[in-house]
Amino acid sequence: MDRPIELTAESLWNEVAGRLKGALNETTYRTWFAEAEGADLSDDAFVLGVPNDFTREWIEGHFLGLIGAAVRDVTGRDRRVVLTVTEPRPELKPSVAPPPPRRTNGENRRNPDGRRVRGRRTMGRYRYRRVSHHDDP
Repeated sequence: MDRPIELTAESLWNEVAGRLKGALNETTYRTWFAEAEGADLSDDAFVLGVPNDFTREWIEGHFLGLIGAAVRDVTGRDRRVVLTVTEPRPELKPSVAPPPPRRTNGENRRNPDGRRVRGRRTMGRYRYRRVSHHDDP
């Protein structure tokens, strides 16, 4: 005999997300639901956490009915679906690498093979002669 799965916000979202993956193409699912997470579950509501207001508004305008139907299919009853903006879990936060250090003109640079590369001098070596059309014979 199978033991029933304890219904939590996270387990409900895992079930609903699986149904959404089947109903939507991969790009649409990743764009709108990859960072979503089950935030809270009560007898009458399921709270879905999303990363920002734009995502919340888009999902509310385009996918709320689909999510509600999936929640009803999984739980066997109607629940309000509420979207809220939440901080992403630490393992989902993108790591931002510091920008590479800026090089100055006097700094020695090296090719991949290790040879030194000198900065190019352009304007300093050339003299320009003013040309006038009146000088033409």
